[in-house]
Amino acid sequence: MRTVTSTSSALVTVIVPCFNYGHFLPEALESLSRQSHPRWECIVVDDGSTDDTQAVVQSYVRRDPRYHYMHQHHRGLSAARNLGIRAGRGEYFQFLDADDLIEPRKLERHVRHLAEHEEVGIVYSPVRYFTTTGSRERRYSMREPDEPWMPQTSGRGRPVISAIARDNFMAVNCPLVRRDVTALAGGFDETLPALEDWEYWIRCAAQGTWFQYLDEPDTYALVRHHAASMSNDSMRMTRGLIALCRQALRSAPDAGARALFAWRLASARHNLYALQLRKGMPVRGLLNGPALGLSETRYRLSLRCLLGLALLPLIGRRRVADLLLEVSWSRSIRSYISG
Repeated sequence: MRTVTSTSSALVTVIVPCFNYGHFLPEALESLSRQSHPRWECIVVDDGSTDDTQAVVQSYVRRDPRYHYMHQHHRGLSAARNLGIRAGRGEYFQFLDADDLIEPRKLERHVRHLAEHEEVGIVYSPVRYFTTTGSRERRYSMREPDEPWMPQTSGRGRPVISAIARDNFMAVNCPLVRRDVTALAGGFDETLPALEDWEYWIRCAAQGTWFQYLDEPDTYALVRHHAASMSNDSMRMTRGLIALCRQALRSAPDAGARALFAWRLASARHNLYALQLRKGMPVRGLLNGPALGLSETRYRLSLRCLLGLALLPLIGRRRVADLLLEVSWSRSIRSYISG
């Protein structure tokens, strides 16, 4: 039985990991200063920055006691967030990357929703992407202009697990998370090279957490798209997806979910081969691709890899890579997703 705190008195811990993003940090912190919910603490974890991150944060600490500065040797986003979780005193956790923003009523509306709905463990709102110049703000995926990025999934169990296995439907800044959810899930996985937030949400879903989509004005997360964004590194992100799927296979709650993540793993390895082919490394890609003989799905994917290697001299590596990236869902996986 959860203890329900009144919305105005509930403390939110906002965790901001920062590595050499001192030039972006003021905008992120100002988005907190504008929050309509007054009770928050912001822990900025300096992940071994060599720029002016410390000076920027200290200027906020002097002006507002709700800001706090912590420092660690460079260990990555997950370690920085975990340090913030351990230090945080709040009933709820809000994660905010140093180059991103949240809209003014996000904390207020999310705290109110969790206070009014005891069964909900994570409430999340939509995301907007924007460039550094602010010239391309939109509520859609960076992949396709008219493709909604988020499936607007609410509930627990199979619907959430199947949705989150297909794609990470929450940017890390979108949700507000109850403290007891983080306590049960544990910290972010510090061994993953990327997509650590996705793996974290998978663990939360596997433990039965109720996810609630909430679309209200002034509650969005704003994610900045720029040249240094980790999401621009396709090879790193794909390697991160492979590591994520291996972890997810361990936490999957049933055979259907395990089959879904096994397919995701095979597809990710297949895509890594295609990316390596584009970079002129076909043999390395084939060695890293799906293994032969383990399943019909992997067998088909491996045949594509071998066919791609054979076609390489004839039509060129970019065209072969494009063909290899066209992977469809198997019948059993579609059946699990559709419930």
